[in-house]
Amino acid sequence: WKLVGQQGATKTEVISLDTASASSTITLQAGWLVKRVTFVPDETYNEGAVITVSVGSQSLIPTNDLIPSGIADQYDSLKITKLSNAGKVDVDISGATSGSGTLYVEYTIL
Repeated sequence: WKLVGQQGATKTEVISLDTASASSTITLQAGWLVKRVTFVPDETYNEGAVITVSVGSQSLIPTNDLIPSGIADQYDSLKITKLSNAGKVDVDISGATSGSGTLYVEYTIL
C-alpha cells in the first residue's frame, strides 16, 4: 500500500507566536525531513528573548540560534533534520515579555 500524492510532497506548517510557548496543529512523523525553519517578526521581541524549536527532544535549529531581539528582518535555518520520532513542532519562548511573529516549518513527507 502506498499513499499516492503525498510521499515526497513538501508542506509548510505555520505557527503564530507571541510571548507564550506554542505547538503545531499537525503531528510530523518519524523519518520525515524538516528542510527549513523561518521566523518572520511582526513586533520585535524584548532583549533576552530566545526561541527554541523542536519535535520531542530533537532540536530543529541550533541552540540559542534564534534570538529575535537581534534580528532585523527574519531568521532562516536551512539545517535539514530527519525526524527520529513523531510529534508536534514545539516552540519554547523564554525570557519574552513582548514581541510576536510567525514561524514557518517546511517539511517533506517520506
